Amino acid sequence: MELDMTKGKPMGLMLRFLIPVAIGNIFQQLYNTVDSIIVGRFVGVGALAAVGSTGTIMFLILGFLSGLTSGFTVLVSQRFGAGDIKGMKRAVGNAALLAVIVSAVMTFFSMVFMKQLLTLMNTPADIYQDAYDYIIVICGGICCNVLYNMMAAVLRAVGNSKVPLYFLILSAMLNIVLDPLFIYGPSGLGKTHLMYAIANVLRRTHPELNLEVIIGSVRDAVRLNHVMETYRPELVFHAAAHKHVPLMEESPNEAIKNNVIGTYKLAKAAAEYGVKRFVQISTDKAVNPTNIMGASKRLCEMVIQMMNRESKTEFVAVRFGNVLGSNGSVIPLFKKQIEAGGPVTVTHPDIIRYFMTIPEAVSLVLQAGYYAKGGEIFILDMGEPVKIDTMARNMIRLSGYEPDVDIKIEYTGLRPGEKLYEELLMKEEGMQETANKLIHIGKPIEMDDALLEQQLKRLDEASRAESEDIKDIVAEIVPTYKRECKV
Repeated sequence: MELDMTKGKPMGLMLRFLIPVAIGNIFQQLYNTVDSIIVGRFVGVGALAAVGSTGTIMFLILGFLSGLTSGFTVLVSQRFGAGDIKGMKRAVGNAALLAVIVSAVMTFFSMVFMKQLLTLMNTPADIYQDAYDYIIVICGGICCNVLYNMMAAVLRAVGNSKVPLYFLILSAMLNIVLDPLFIYGPSGLGKTHLMYAIANVLRRTHPELNLEVIIGSVRDAVRLNHVMETYRPELVFHAAAHKHVPLMEESPNEAIKNNVIGTYKLAKAAAEYGVKRFVQISTDKAVNPTNIMGASKRLCEMVIQMMNRESKTEFVAVRFGNVLGSNGSVIPLFKKQIEAGGPVTVTHPDIIRYFMTIPEAVSLVLQAGYYAKGGEIFILDMGEPVKIDTMARNMIRLSGYEPDVDIKIEYTGLRPGEKLYEELLMKEEGMQETANKLIHIGKPIEMDDALLEQQLKRLDEASRAESEDIKDIVAEIVPTYKRECKV
């Protein structure tokens, strides 16, 4: 595949050699552009600013390495052109050795002195940690960068500019695919964008806080125990969950692993390390659930009430409906659909939901935690339910359009597990008022705690075995779980 640069017309040879190089540069720029777009739109402007602030450092490090590896071509091409294959091999070997040494030294110094370098560059405090995290990842890949550039330089030195192009195209495509996957994929790695956003706001608005951002999974008992033992929290608000109804209907075992078993592991760790109060964030979908997500959240409530009876920690649950503007809310979806010219999709013309704002939800959750004595299920008063069809039409009008004229409304049908209305209370729970008229208490439903422990073990084993009967097992444990949606 190499091109003999010593035979033929020089202009033609140069063009045939340079065209793949030029195309490769285009894909390299595409790679960087896609990174910036995805970071800016899906991670946040703070993260984009952090990435941008490291540009000079990246240019310094990667530019130096690129220049170094490009220099390898001189000796290799001389030996190749002279027909000195033995000398060419020696030159490639020396280049590889030098590349290893330089990449090791650069990686070491970059890792050790990066904080000082960022400080020297006067990196703003609110993006400092994000910038450091990003550039450290880049520095961790120095050896890979040097390896590619060295091999590409050697191939180009012998007249092969096509193979490096193929690898650049592959890298660019992988980058485009993996960026969204790591942000929203099943691994959950990209979900740290929320942590980035929250941490940045807190650092900017409350610089006096002794803030630490810790990443982990509720499914990892070892990590949970380590965090609890290290930090000894007095109060835990547990909101980690898979909450998207249609997705969980397709992956019910994941709903059990994350929502139910994750809650159980976290509750166990909280009890073991003396957490004073544990507040479980539940949902109205836990009441008479018609989907596995709602049934899993009902199981979480049962776990909380069982743990309250078994430990000194005060375990409570807070149950409410949809939060406007939260992840998965219909509001951002409708906005995007209107901006795109429609159609705006509504599952059913008569579907209704309870809504509250993010500040309202946070305030009431905090107050419920204050009122808690242990074992309660706090039900937040969501006010009057809202018709989703009416909401969609009002949003279209507020955007300056006429529903069904300028912007079409399309009814797509109820999704798997979805029902026309949600409830906040089961008949068996009753209703007790608190000092706050918007917060009520549902009394715990009696259950056999020893039996529930056995059922949780069975659920854990079945979900890890990817059981096709997981919904049937859940239905045995949660008698109010109805698999068929009744409208």
